[in-house]
Amino acid sequence: MKRRGIAILLACMLLFTLGACGKPAEPAAAQSSTLNGETETIDRGTTTEAAGTSAPEESESATVPEDESSAGAEESATETTTGSDGEATTTLTTTAAVKAPVGGSAADIVKFYNTAANNTKAQKNFTAVRSNKLDCNMTEGFLSILNPVLNDLREDNPNVKEVFVNGKPTIDSSTSVNAFLPVKNQPYMSKLEVRALKSASCAKNSDGTFTVKLAFKEESFPALTGDGVLHHAAMDTLEVDWAGLPVTVNPETTARIHDATITAIVTADGQLLKELHIYEPVEVKGTVRIFGKLTVEGYWKQDIIFS
Repeated sequence: MKRRGIAILLACMLLFTLGACGKPAEPAAAQSSTLNGETETIDRGTTTEAAGTSAPEESESATVPEDESSAGAEESATETTTGSDGEATTTLTTTAAVKAPVGGSAADIVKFYNTAANNTKAQKNFTAVRSNKLDCNMTEGFLSILNPVLNDLREDNPNVKEVFVNGKPTIDSSTSVNAFLPVKNQPYMSKLEVRALKSASCAKNSDGTFTVKLAFKEESFPALTGDGVLHHAAMDTLEVDWAGLPVTVNPETTARIHDATITAIVTADGQLLKELHIYEPVEVKGTVRIFGKLTVEGYWKQDIIFS
């Protein structure tokens, strides 16, 4: 019986095998955005506590007209060249303002984030340092008394570095861009839809970069057949080999992703991500044959720094 108890514990932990996180930012002020015709409250404050993250310097109402939703001013640069006659010529070039949806609509913010995220994953040459953390506890059912043994099953895998050259890994040959970055085994990082969110904000930082904060609506689905499609469009979610479990999980078992967030730092040109922080709390609740009720609560965090 003891061996079967441990087997079911291990099996339940597979409910939190996630394919690929970020600590939610602490709220400061608030702004409003309209999602699906409803006014939502949006956090607007400092970014997550990642190294090199700058605090937002300016932000505007999330419902300003489109022609006022860009941030940044015209930038100029000079280039000096020397002609065949030995005379130096200085050329002044001016670039257009960065179009970032500071104070813009949720739709504009989602489009801005999707573009930067997918451009980042499409790069051929870049370095990424990734930290994953998985934590969970059994909170209902007699197996909860075995929570201390979960220490060996929790994941805390910080600062895994990979350097990609021409799209190929140079440190761990067994990985790939699609496997190393969310969404796992997909060529894209985000196909996020506005309907998945309860709030969205974009703020400009003092160093010219932008902070995008996305807060997701709760999503519940059958644990045996679903994967949280709205969340899975922009982050890795439940990945379970049900046929391989040594116990039988009853069909009514449900998974619930709640209070998930994405915080991203976008480069000053609005084209790439500098940082990505995913935080995804999950609850699996149902029954297991023989052992009865079981509730597992936990979270998945992922932090990625790009250079």
